[in-house]
Amino acid sequence: MERETLLLDRLLQERALVEYKLVLNLSREIRLQLDEEKAYGLTTYGKAIQWFTQPMITVAGFCARRDMEETLLRWMHRICAQVERFELTCNNYGSLPGYPLFIRLADDGPVRRLGEQFRSLDGWLRSNGTGGVTVPAPRLQLVHSMEDSRSLEVLLDYSARTFASRGLVEEVLLVGQGQQIVSRLPLAMRLNFINE
Repeated sequence: MERETLLLDRLLQERALVEYKLVLNLSREIRLQLDEEKAYGLTTYGKAIQWFTQPMITVAGFCARRDMEETLLRWMHRICAQVERFELTCNNYGSLPGYPLFIRLADDGPVRRLGEQFRSLDGWLRSNGTGGVTVPAPRLQLVHSMEDSRSLEVLLDYSARTFASRGLVEEVLLVGQGQQIVSRLPLAMRLNFINE
């Protein structure tokens, strides 16, 4: 009976839906500047701002069962192997309803194109009853919430601040629940040919 219960528990875990996100692995240069900005925000505003532990740019999101993970990983590795690494330039702050504080991308085209590549998984996911792939607008989310009483003060302060950083995006991370890294998906190397 105990063995059957364990098998049933394992089966239920494998059949349960897990929320996955594909996020850019930000360069060291960008992460260092983000750390400085976060330190400024914590010093200046304390608990009035709730920062994301790891600020990230979400490329795509979807739900899948754990038993689908192996197939998904094979397909995602193939997709990433066909996309060249690219330069990412982050500049200045923004805010929208539902997105309290984020950093804009100077050129979000490469991130959008990468996200669209993952839409090829949409049909297979839907046919397995798990919903489709979502591709959000590319932005570097910093904060998930702010105290209403101080939000205007925070936004005015950050709108006057400058953020400018750039770095090479070399891989995409597949993260599961709890922001745990499930897999690292390297992008293709750039091939630079010299005319002789």
